[in-house]
Amino acid sequence: MRPGQRYFVYQMTVDSGGAPCCHAQLLTLALAKCGIRRVAAPGDVLVGVAGARIDGAHGLVYAARVAARLEAPQYYGDQSPYGDRPDCVYRIGADGRCAVRGHAYYHADGLETATDLGPPPEYRSGAVLLSRAFRYFGASRRPLEREQYPHLRAALDAPARGARLHAAGPLVGELSSLIESVFAAFPDAVQGRPTHRGSTRCDRDDDYALISA
Repeated sequence: MRPGQRYFVYQMTVDSGGAPCCHAQLLTLALAKCGIRRVAAPGDVLVGVAGARIDGAHGLVYAARVAARLEAPQYYGDQSPYGDRPDCVYRIGADGRCAVRGHAYYHADGLETATDLGPPPEYRSGAVLLSRAFRYFGASRRPLEREQYPHLRAALDAPARGARLHAAGPLVGELSSLIESVFAAFPDAVQGRPTHRGSTRCDRDDDYALISA
């Protein structure tokens, strides 16, 4: 674990390919999950595991090392190089106004704009996390065996919705071991397809068990 590095672990209720979004060898977290996007920084690690609605054993859906954090106008602006990405569903003009892009698939009805971005003109909830060092498993999620990761499984099994835990000691060691083993065992960044292919949802109310180490 690098100095200052934090792990953000959460249970996903929807894995539609929109959050996170894997496209052109880049993983982005731009929609929903604003509680993580507001505070995570380069060097931190994101870990998405299956919530009980998907998999009661909390299989690993993805892991990503954050390389950069962009503010909403940088990602959604008129001159953004990310405009063709599936999760770049908004356009923020030079005047600060926001509109849903014509190609939007996720959140195309605009009902999640306030949650995804926050109020204009600051859009303080609209930060986007970027990663080029990631492993996405989707429906081919990797099991988190209780015998191998007892503290992590206990943490994921225990908290209620919205709970936050601060990881320390053995739990941090298990998270570090998990990330290192996954990156070593699977050289390709994308290992599977989304669990909920065809869904336009990117749930904002995932079953959070946010573990910050």
